[in-house]
Amino acid sequence: RLQANDSSISGNISNLSGMTGMVTLRLQNTSVSGALSGISGLTTMTSGRVDGTSVSGDIADIAALSSLTLFYANSSSVDTYTGSTALPAWDSADLRFDNLGLSSTEVDDFLIDLEDGGNNGNNGTLNIAGTNAARTSASDTAYNNLVTDGWTITVNT
Repeated sequence: RLQANDSSISGNISNLSGMTGMVTLRLQNTSVSGALSGISGLTTMTSGRVDGTSVSGDIADIAALSSLTLFYANSSSVDTYTGSTALPAWDSADLRFDNLGLSSTEVDDFLIDLEDGGNNGNNGTLNIAGTNAARTSASDTAYNNLVTDGWTITVNT
């Protein structure tokens, strides 16, 4: 477990890549930077927070973290989603990707990939609103299926 939130800690998140047994990572509101891909090998992680940091990169870089129940990257420097494959079935996950400046296509793609990953009936929570663009009708089926299956989703309309 690494918890240094709301502190003056700094450094590159990639320096944590060798800590493959880490379950909890809490670095919110710190001066930590680096690419989100630097933690993609921490596959036992269940809880991660990089919100309010300078961590950058692609949300798709956490797709290998199949045990997540909580991940916040909101208001960080993460600024893209380039996935096009199903995301893991994150059971009852609390996911916050708001205020990242994602495009409508990226928001749609995330919703579609989340639904494709078997996130049906998992009662998760997703916030992908804020400064992100509104989703479009391209994600209607995925959005409706997720909501029907118990997800609470906050998106711009």
